[in-house]
Amino acid sequence: MRKLLSLNLIFPVITYLIVWYPGSLTSESYAAETFKNVTTFDAYHMIKDQKILILDVRIDVEYAQSHIRDAVLIPLMVLSKRVHELKRDQRILVYCYKGNRSKTACEYLASKDFKHIYNMLGGIYSWIEEGYEVVK
Repeated sequence: MRKLLSLNLIFPVITYLIVWYPGSLTSESYAAETFKNVTTFDAYHMIKDQKILILDVRIDVEYAQSHIRDAVLIPLMVLSKRVHELKRDQRILVYCYKGNRSKTACEYLASKDFKHIYNMLGGIYSWIEEGYEVVK
């Protein structure tokens, strides 16, 4: 009886591990591996030390108020129409106001097989709070 009970318990556990558990991990771990979140400090040094495209995904009014020097404006709402302007093998630092739109943009770019994508946490809000230069 005890053997039968343990077999009845083992089968559902193994089934769960094989079927459900990897599936639930795949989307989260895949998303985590497709782009990297970076702090404003890291972003500043990436811009300073490396050749990188700075992508601002806010709207034009926000961009006109302030943006990071040399940032290219492609608002999130038109990114899918303008993605052909970006090179899949280039390093791309993405930012918005506080980090929500840039995360969405990074997920989109990752789904289009862009390999070197960096999401600036806290957006330009954090950039300004840390005292880094902006163009007005």
